[in-house]
Amino acid sequence: MNSSIPPPPLDDPSVQDPLECPPLKWGILGCGRVSNDFCQALKHLPTQTVVACAARSSNSAEAFAKKHAIGKYYGSYDEMLADSEVEIVYVGNVHSFRRSTGEKCLLAGKHVVLEKCLLA
Repeated sequence: MNSSIPPPPLDDPSVQDPLECPPLKWGILGCGRVSNDFCQALKHLPTQTVVACAARSSNSAEAFAKKHAIGKYYGSYDEMLADSEVEIVYVGNVHSFRRSTGEKCLLAGKHVVLEKCLLA
């Protein structure tokens, strides 16, 4: 993308309304504070559904799933990535592992959202 071309303004008719975005089934990887905030934000988009979450601890994943009414939880990132229902993964784990985790998600055929860049 050419950085000298600014994005269109949000009121431009070519910019899709976020409330009309295509439905996606999300997996949340990492069950900390930032993932909590992201999950809360997704609740405002009616076409988005969180179907699974994963943490390094099954207990943490279970507590997060109960808090957010998520149907499936995993105590292993790899288990969640093997779940065919998960289409897109929000990576909210520890910063030092985000690159390797993001790469694992891509290799599992998932779309990925990272808060930080892959190169850090």
